[in-house]
Amino acid sequence: MPIAGSATISTLAIVVRDGDKVSGATPKRAVELLHLPMATEARRLNLTLETPATIRPEQNLQASRDGGPLPEKVQVLLSEVDSGVLSATDYQTPDPWQAFFGRKRYNVDQYDVFGQLIEGGGRLATLRFGGDGEDPSNTRGGKKPVTHVNIVAQQLQVVTLDKQGKGTLTLSIPAFNGELRLMAQTWSDDSFGAAERKVVVAAPLVSELATPHFLASGDQASLALDINNLTELPQTLKVDVAASGLVGLAGAASQTISLAKGARTTLQIPVTAKNGFGDGEVAVQISGLNLPGEPVRPSKQQWKIGFRPPYPAQTLNFDAVIIPEQPWQVAAAAFTGLDSQTLSGQLTLSNRPPLNLASYISALYAYPYGCLEQTASGLWPSLYTSQAQLSAMGIKTSTDDARRAAVDTGIARLAGMQRADGSFGLWGKQSEEEFWLTAYVTDFLLRDSEAGYALPDDLIARANARLLRYLKDPAQITARGAN
Repeated sequence: MPIAGSATISTLAIVVRDGDKVSGATPKRAVELLHLPMATEARRLNLTLETPATIRPEQNLQASRDGGPLPEKVQVLLSEVDSGVLSATDYQTPDPWQAFFGRKRYNVDQYDVFGQLIEGGGRLATLRFGGDGEDPSNTRGGKKPVTHVNIVAQQLQVVTLDKQGKGTLTLSIPAFNGELRLMAQTWSDDSFGAAERKVVVAAPLVSELATPHFLASGDQASLALDINNLTELPQTLKVDVAASGLVGLAGAASQTISLAKGARTTLQIPVTAKNGFGDGEVAVQISGLNLPGEPVRPSKQQWKIGFRPPYPAQTLNFDAVIIPEQPWQVAAAAFTGLDSQTLSGQLTLSNRPPLNLASYISALYAYPYGCLEQTASGLWPSLYTSQAQLSAMGIKTSTDDARRAAVDTGIARLAGMQRADGSFGLWGKQSEEEFWLTAYVTDFLLRDSEAGYALPDDLIARANARLLRYLKDPAQITARGAN
């Protein structure tokens, strides 16, 4: 069988054995999928990064490529990212050659009726997913604190190598101590490659402040400042500490320390938390570092700490019937004990009972997942409201055209979750059938059609046919779906 123009192929074999009426054996079926990789090594570009093994922070790092000849117009994209961040998810350096010529998922749907002919036993396993609720313990204390994390993640513009396949790329190293992973992708018109290299960024003097995740008003804490002397000489250093924002110093602002070669010490910095919600900053300046023959500037670093209220959040509702020509207000005493910096409110006036629709619509818009139910539920408000109505309820939203485009996008996503039998899956058409959600989504699509939205051909017809199947044969709905 001649093969051309493909990087990888898969062979699918299906064997069916007839049943035997005499012995009572039913038909049997076997399926085998075999991956056949193609020879594409000639289209791999070999790339090696040349960099120093170590470098100091706040300097420029030059990475160069030197090696054998390459095709013309080879382009390189270089990135640098904190190795600690990448290791948290076991992130692998992207390889375009693997993306184009590596093994691919066999993305072909197979559908037959042998499942209704072959005898079976047992029951289907039930998959459980995290859902719409939020752990109440995550919201204790009202508003969550603002957290600040310094992460190194930089990417250069694409660079084209010269005719000899050589090139130099310059990266700026920020105030950082640790290991960086350099990741490079290279490509030409028909060849691809990738490379990576790790570089250690180490300052001669490393200081790090251990801070709590957050502080609450009135808290007292002792922050630990670690100072490491990585030079080959003893050092006498002056440490100046300053606090601003919602944090205040409770101890000395300046002190002098002596560190032997390679020694480390920890200074305790007592602080207090002021009343409020937001940020506090602790700044440390270390001067006096002695490096013969090398100019040295004082080391300056800042750390921010988030501040939050020390008590659980409260929601107060005030309902009243407004009498014509008479003023109405909420008594100031109702807000006694509440922090004014954390307050937010909403006023709703209506000639109908207060159903607090704004809170429900906001919750639907804030759905975090893209499953079948949340995709449909998150689009309901856009189907029946306008920008003017949402703005009147205090909900920030986009234009009516943008929301209609979002509904069209949602309809396309729901169509992609429809299975071959007309039902819908929770995360895609490969997911198990969701019985009640099939009815729920079909109702939503019918209302989309009534509102004038264009639906893909046969989308409603196939869904209605599946619902009719439920009515004619309730056994189609398993115990899992009935519950």
